[in-house]
Amino acid sequence: MSYAVVRVQKMTRGAIKGIEIHDRREKDHSLTNPDIDFSKSGENYDLCPAQNESFSEAVQRRIEQLDLKRAVRKDAVLMAQVIVTSDGAFFNGLKDVDEDAYNAWAERRASCSHEAYISGVPFTEDYIGGLSDSPPMQADRSRQFFQD
Repeated sequence: MSYAVVRVQKMTRGAIKGIEIHDRREKDHSLTNPDIDFSKSGENYDLCPAQNESFSEAVQRRIEQLDLKRAVRKDAVLMAQVIVTSDGAFFNGLKDVDEDAYNAWAERRASCSHEAYISGVPFTEDYIGGLSDSPPMQADRSRQFFQD
């Protein structure tokens, strides 16, 4: 059975620029999170593309729209970062398999040395010229999941 993870983190004014740099992968490395695979940054997408301004500008614009009676405190929470995710089994269930491509992938994978896979080395393009560890998919409905 799959599980869900929802994390909400409050952000004050001082954290907004840093989280924007992190979320938008504006640097090609991270000192605080070595697990980020920057080669996959091109797969990221914005669920609110109309809000492509900086996070600070978006927050300031929203504060001005509220027409508040008092000034916003310097230590006020101005935004929240929400991360929603699940395990691989859940997201694999959202994918439609291209049967022909899957069969070709499975045949090619079967012909590869299983010693590498058994020893814990994943089938990656670098390891076995072009054969990825996951089967090819025709359509990925995970984006629709997050939009919904």
